[in-house]
Amino acid sequence: MRRHLLVIALLLLVTSGVFCRVLQADFVAWDDERTVPENKAIQGLDARRLGWMLTNVSFALRYKPLCWLTYALIHAAAGLNPLAYHLVNLVFHCLNAVLVYFLIRNLLLLAQPPPPEADREPHGLAWCAGLGALAWAVHPLRVEPVARVTDLAYCQSLFFLLISLWCYLRANARP
Repeated sequence: MRRHLLVIALLLLVTSGVFCRVLQADFVAWDDERTVPENKAIQGLDARRLGWMLTNVSFALRYKPLCWLTYALIHAAAGLNPLAYHLVNLVFHCLNAVLVYFLIRNLLLLAQPPPPEADREPHGLAWCAGLGALAWAVHPLRVEPVARVTDLAYCQSLFFLLISLWCYLRANARP
């Protein structure tokens, strides 16, 4: 258990350290300004705006009510401060890195024969899974979803996908 906590702490520390500069960024001029500061539909939580969030498919050419609701909650808490929006993206990315760690760990456990002692996992498995999760977390392809406020939908959808994969693996694990 201590090993898992240490790996997770290091994973969170390095991931947040690598991406902490996004907290100083403004809204990205391509999509962020249209999605958040110029979008009056997410700047409140009244019934008309909630109806728009739950039914609109034309604004971003996709249906993403959870993302719109998250933007509205961030706006209710922090207004149009870009730090809050970037912080939510960074938190989701860090949580995704931890979930990738658990997913890799479960896959590695499934790939080898069960140890003679049921309570023990192979030595070094947590570190291997942590290294794999760290490589995923700091890969350059992760910059765009973390740095652009508009890409919150990708961080959120990956979060729920990883949770569902992890639950599936846990439900179908060997006794």
